[in-house]
Amino acid sequence: MKKQLILLATLFLANTVYAAPKCHTVYSKDNYNNTETCHYANTNVARVYQQYRQKQLKHLTGEYRKYRLLPTMPKKAVTVYPDTKLQIPFIYMPIKNGLHIEQNFEGGITTIIFRQRGKNVEVKTISSPD
Repeated sequence: MKKQLILLATLFLANTVYAAPKCHTVYSKDNYNNTETCHYANTNVARVYQQYRQKQLKHLTGEYRKYRLLPTMPKKAVTVYPDTKLQIPFIYMPIKNGLHIEQNFEGGITTIIFRQRGKNVEVKTISSPD
């Protein structure tokens, strides 16, 4: 009986649909750089990281899937080279109440900051093309 309850609770959590985040985007004067800020209610950074990663995976196809986020949030700073030929790093840095990620590309840099704000999570995605 106890195993059944644990299994049901696990299935419930796995299939829980969370409210869509509230997002807004600010563009630079030249419309070149932009910052998207999203607020996720009543959740935690680890859960939002997984949600963000799943959304990202839906949009990355073919050889671009190598640029996906790590399967789990790192607990310590780590540098990853998704394309070994180019040697351009993705840098994961845990910060107080969150995670800071710098994704370097040939065409610029994308910074993603996950931060716990009380019961909510804020995610800033800063796109800075070259």
